[in-house]
Amino acid sequence: MPAVTIPDAVSASLAAAAVTGPVELHDEAGRVLGEFVPRRPPPADGGPDPPSRWLDEDPPGTTGDPQHTDPESIAAWIAEYRALPASDLTDEEYAAFKALLAEKKAEDTAMSEARMDALIRRYNG
Repeated sequence: MPAVTIPDAVSASLAAAAVTGPVELHDEAGRVLGEFVPRRPPPADGGPDPPSRWLDEDPPGTTGDPQHTDPESIAAWIAEYRALPASDLTDEEYAAFKALLAEKKAEDTAMSEARMDALIRRYNG
């Protein structure tokens, strides 16, 4: 990942704001430049630095769900998934499901194209 050196005044500003989690960085005109995620101090046990995202936050859509990444937990998730019964859809339910997927794909494609066009306009002036 490329690194950007910020002036001491900006570093002091972040420290003074007691930034403890992700924040948006804006230029003086108010345009969003990006996101800053502060590092936590290294673990007391001398282990490796934690990743840039906080490990104790639940990822979106998983509030309260354990997110352990050790091999035993992953094996348990896989076993739980494999134990789920198969879903039997009627022909009508399956057709409705396929139609919904096609509609969602069309919406996602249109949204992606609109975002891409906006980015092209933004960076090409």
